[in-house]
Amino acid sequence: MKNNKKTLNFKTKDIKHSFTANNITSYAGTSSSMKYLRREKFGFRINNLFETIKHNATKFSNAQLMLSVILASLCGINRMSRIANFTNDCLIKHLLGLGKGINKDVIGLRF
Repeated sequence: MKNNKKTLNFKTKDIKHSFTANNITSYAGTSSSMKYLRREKFGFRINNLFETIKHNATKFSNAQLMLSVILASLCGINRMSRIANFTNDCLIKHLLGLGKGINKDVIGLRF
């Protein structure tokens, strides 16, 4: 029997390390943590373990959600609303490949 489920793939992005006053954020240290996670293929492993079945309104993969929680935890953030604010940061959006920040309701529904 053929598997007809469509899944969302996840791929982390690399950043250029040229900082100016316009693009530096308060979470600049997370780029080194994400570099390590990328080298260990952590996002790929999470994506294989917890595949995201794509429905009509699915915008974020499970790997993106889990990595956002892991990175927020490394930064000392422990509340859902603060994790949602954390994902609105431009560096975090770029590192996780997010088009927009993750809403706290999305995090609550998936976990």
